[in-house]
Amino acid sequence: MQIGEFAKRAGVSASTVRFYEERGLLLPPSRLKSGYREFGPADLERLIQVRRAQALGFSLGQIALFFSLPESKRRDKTAVVDAAKVKLKELDLHLAEVKAQRREIVAFLAKHRMGKD
Repeated sequence: MQIGEFAKRAGVSASTVRFYEERGLLLPPSRLKSGYREFGPADLERLIQVRRAQALGFSLGQIALFFSLPESKRRDKTAVVDAAKVKLKELDLHLAEVKAQRREIVAFLAKHRMGKD
């Protein structure tokens, strides 16, 4: 499939596909005689994996690092599990910070009530 159809199936724009390709998140696709990119099912699966990882909060750099690992390490999933554990710790820390900020705002509002809610 060409880039337009590929992007549509993945739910991204063609420029996003080109960007991911430039960043090494997608392997360089084969080219038609016309020079157009030709993507296959494996490319679509990889792009879907990139989007899932982004949705989980991983940076494009972290995702690229994962894809740079040898296939055997990726199948092992140890690197992914380790990265997920680090991401979970980061999220827990961020959540604690947000909760602390919320408590401060609630206390501020309670202290400075002007008789109206």
